[in-house]
Amino acid sequence: MKLNLTTDYALRILIFLTSKPEELHSIETLSRIYRLPHSSLMKIVSELVRQGCVMSVRSRYGGIKLGQAASEINVVQVVRSMEESFEVANCGECLIQPQGRSRSAALARVADVQR
Repeated sequence: MKLNLTTDYALRILIFLTSKPEELHSIETLSRIYRLPHSSLMKIVSELVRQGCVMSVRSRYGGIKLGQAASEINVVQVVRSMEESFEVANCGECLIQPQGRSRSAALARVADVQR
């Protein structure tokens, strides 16, 4: 299964937020860590907020964090909502898992659940 870059970025954001679920994180921090464009992250985060996966806190020290428990986030729904672009992610250059094995195996299981 190949994912477009929007979906890849959305999953990266969720994985990062899951590692520190109670902390607020800025878009700038995510942009720096994953070397992703700020403008792209803003659009993706907006969609994740709309879905309820991510919560946005607006203030001087605001940021984003998980909007619900990680176990409640429906990965299939996230993937479906993000799969509108035709730009394909290159899993060989993934910053999360260089060989893409773990993510590919997890997504294969998601595809089985979907059936």
